[in-house]
Amino acid sequence: MRATLVSFNPTQAATDASIDTGKAVRYFIYALCDPRDGAIRYVGITRQPVQKRLNSHLREARQGKQLHSSRWLQQLLQQNKRPQIVVLEETTNHQREAFWIQRLHREGCQLTNLTSGGISNYCHSLETRQKISQAGQTRFKDLAGQTIGRLTVLEVAHHKPVRWRCLCSCGQVVLILAQSFSAGRVQSCGCLNRELSAQRTRARARHGMWQSKEYLTWIEMRARCNNPNHSRYDSNGALGVQVCPEWQASFESFLADMGPKPENLVLMRRDVTQNYDPTNCVWTTKSELRKQKR
Repeated sequence: MRATLVSFNPTQAATDASIDTGKAVRYFIYALCDPRDGAIRYVGITRQPVQKRLNSHLREARQGKQLHSSRWLQQLLQQNKRPQIVVLEETTNHQREAFWIQRLHREGCQLTNLTSGGISNYCHSLETRQKISQAGQTRFKDLAGQTIGRLTVLEVAHHKPVRWRCLCSCGQVVLILAQSFSAGRVQSCGCLNRELSAQRTRARARHGMWQSKEYLTWIEMRARCNNPNHSRYDSNGALGVQVCPEWQASFESFLADMGPKPENLVLMRRDVTQNYDPTNCVWTTKSELRKQKR
C-alpha cells in the first residue's frame, strides 16, 4: 500500500514553535522536502550551514550508502532532482529535533527517519542509530493477519505510538492503538458498541422499567455473578453462584417471579450456597440480610 504524503507549511510551523531569537543559535533543525510534491521526508539537526548539510546528504546518496535517508535521495538523483532543504527552527536545544519528528508524524508526514531524534541520537553514529531503530521496531507484537473481535489487522500504520490499520467486518478501515488491543478494549470500529447500545435501548423500551428499583436489583444481581470487578463477586460468582438461565436472559422473567420490590426490602438468597432462582430468593429486610452474613 502506497503511503500518501502530507504537505506541511514550514513557515507556519516555525511560527508555531515560538523561536527565541534572543538566545545564541547553535543548532539548525531542518527538513528535506520532496520536490515532486513538497512533502517533508526527513528531519535532521546540524551545526553546519544547512546547504553544506544538504550537500553531505547528496554525497552519501551518490556513494551508494545504505542509510535511512539515502534510498529516497538516490531515487531523486536518478530523476535528476534535488530535495529542498528548509530550516524549521534555530535553537540551542538539541531535543527540539525529537519535537519536530513527533509533530510531523502526528501531522501525517511519512518520514524516512529511523529514530525519534534528540540528544542521544545526535551523539550516536548512523550505524548505531539504525540498530536503535531496529530494536525499537521489534518491541511490539506483530498482529498483522490476525482477527480480533470484528477487526482484521492489516498492517502497521504508525510506529510511535504503534497504530495498526484494521478492517472491520462492517467494511470500515480504522487505526487502532496497539495498547488498546493488549488491554482488550477494542473489538470493532465502534459498530459493536452501537449495536449493543441499540439492543439495550430496545430492551428498556420494551418493559419501560429501566430506572425502576426492580431493574436495578436485576442488574446488580447479574453483576455479582458475572463481573469479576464487582465488589461482591468474591462471595458470589467466584464461589460458583450463578443466576438461573431464565433470569439471566430476561428481566421480565425475574419481575414475574419476584414481583414488585417492596419498600425498604432487598433481594436475599435463602441458601447462600445456591444460585439466584425463584425457589431460593426472597425480598427481605436489611437486618435479616446482615444476620445471614454472620
